[in-house]
Amino acid sequence: MNPQIIAKMAVLLAITLGMSHGGGHARLGVLDLVVGITDVDRLTSVTIDVCALKQGLVLNDPHLIALTAHLAPSVLRIGGSDQNSYQYDMTTPSTRRCDCGQPCVMGSDYWRGVHQFVTATNLSLIFGLSPANATNACELVKYTADQNYSMFGWSYGNEQTGDAALAHKYLGEMQMVRSTLDRVYSTDPSGRPALIGADTGVGPRHGTTPRGLWKDNQIQQSLQWIDLFTSVCSEEIDAISWHTYDYRSTEIGTTDHHALPYPTPANASKLWDPVYHQVAARLLANVSQIVAARAPALSQKIWLTETNSICHQGTWNVTNAFANSLWLVDRFGMMATQSVQLMARQSLIGYNYSLLGNYPDEPLRTSPDYFTTILFRRLFGNRVLALQHSATSSSLLRSYAFCSREHTAAGGVALALVNLDEQNSLTLKVGLPGPCELYALQPYWAGETATSRDMVSSRWITLNGGTGPLSVDQSTGALPEMLPVHTMHPKLTLPSLTILFAVFPQASYPACVA
Repeated sequence: MNPQIIAKMAVLLAITLGMSHGGGHARLGVLDLVVGITDVDRLTSVTIDVCALKQGLVLNDPHLIALTAHLAPSVLRIGGSDQNSYQYDMTTPSTRRCDCGQPCVMGSDYWRGVHQFVTATNLSLIFGLSPANATNACELVKYTADQNYSMFGWSYGNEQTGDAALAHKYLGEMQMVRSTLDRVYSTDPSGRPALIGADTGVGPRHGTTPRGLWKDNQIQQSLQWIDLFTSVCSEEIDAISWHTYDYRSTEIGTTDHHALPYPTPANASKLWDPVYHQVAARLLANVSQIVAARAPALSQKIWLTETNSICHQGTWNVTNAFANSLWLVDRFGMMATQSVQLMARQSLIGYNYSLLGNYPDEPLRTSPDYFTTILFRRLFGNRVLALQHSATSSSLLRSYAFCSREHTAAGGVALALVNLDEQNSLTLKVGLPGPCELYALQPYWAGETATSRDMVSSRWITLNGGTGPLSVDQSTGALPEMLPVHTMHPKLTLPSLTILFAVFPQASYPACVA
């Protein structure tokens, strides 16, 4: 257990949830025992791919700024494969746009625009440096400090793996960056940004099933690289960073850069199979074991700086649809339980997994994950509570208990519940004291009658059975109210493939009292 975890008596306070599922019954206990401590603000961080910068993403768009600000405070990581071919010339203001995958040079005006964007949105910036030219990377670091631009961190290189020669090449170049950071922040070491690496991609699986994960040679090679990199470079860095995705598009019945077909193919059921969701937790356990052995001081600084359900730019009607919110809430809960402090969902804008539209192919628009993320940030605090599942509990109910973010004086508790059962609804009776605030999230579907698997392909989300989808004000970017349903004696019902957040403001859990 994390040594920072606050231990409480497991039997001091416990509530039970009586659950009916397809005619059976199960019980779920929530204990006054903290098993994970996260930072929800940073757990809900986002990314922008450098490719979008190369294409000339307009960062001073007032609507983009307004929509992004609702996700603050959090971390914005700008990086990705295209960072490896991105160079910087701060002696010239101009930046020439180029295609993704092509070498490109960023000038000082665009870099200033990046910092104006993160300042206007109250985000903290991690920027991925190109490993193609360490001297050029150091020049950008120095220029940034000279301009008094605020930085949360610098990463070096993206998803490169190799042998001892590459690890020692990284060491020499990261020592150059570290030396530059030490020099330019010598008068204020506390303000020095973090240096992180190596943004290693671990997964998705290459032709293996989750149960055959350890037969996957590429995953094995990625873990071996993390072991080697950490052994060689750990004294130069402040955090270990890695990436993972759970699926390839071919696994769910489509191909890269193509939409999920309608009607939804049978293979799409893998999207709500918890065995697939758990792969990330298994990979995290391996990364954590490596870091604990090679660099114990970094054990609490293992950051998941890029992740989503489907790799290679996501899949239309999945990663920009309600289906992805089922995955996302489960991922938030899973990583929080493991005390992960920073997770960056790919992406804020750009590609089919964007929160704000597939730039540059469509205008700004909010996805279901956008509203799901905002609600999660509002309701859930940093402490994760223990759960007890009875033998008859369904693995298709993904359940997490947190201390309430808002109701700390009265020891409030917040539950995140996801029904991954495609066929059955779940009904739960809750024994927590006091009133309850319910936030039921479902896909908005205005068309013909459809199956649950088809409805989750909707790009709109509704709250508490509202008559229309959640949307922002198109002129101001203001959010809808997103108010809960209040009840004193809740009987919680989760239709198939839906999400329920339930907040108990007066639960009186000592572990949750500020």
